[in-house]
Amino acid sequence: MQGRSGARRLVFFAPPVCAGSLVLLVPATASWMVALGVTTFGFCFLLLMSVVNATIADVAPPQVRGTFFGITFLTRDGIGAFAPLFVGYVADTSGSFTGAYWVLAVAAVVTALLGLLLVKSKMEQVE
Repeated sequence: MQGRSGARRLVFFAPPVCAGSLVLLVPATASWMVALGVTTFGFCFLLLMSVVNATIADVAPPQVRGTFFGITFLTRDGIGAFAPLFVGYVADTSGSFTGAYWVLAVAAVVTALLGLLLVKSKMEQVE
């Protein structure tokens, strides 16, 4: 139980860091700043995969656990596969990566906030 509880706590840490790393790309003027933001985002995103899976296994009722995993994999690995195309389109039409970074940052902040609210409400129901 200790390990899964620790994983749930990481759900509160990783999404804001992920979102923050994308927000920091907007004013980035040096290549090292972009590299740091992208590396931080990648680390947090990969960390979140296992954390989200552990959290689902911990808080989802057994009869709907498979559905929760399916929705998670569909949104992250299915719909999420179109994100590079969309961001590339925004970068092309805006003429710079700044517009693309804004789209990524806004999407990450909204997703992090919604995810935190969802997990917080579910954790309060479990406890």
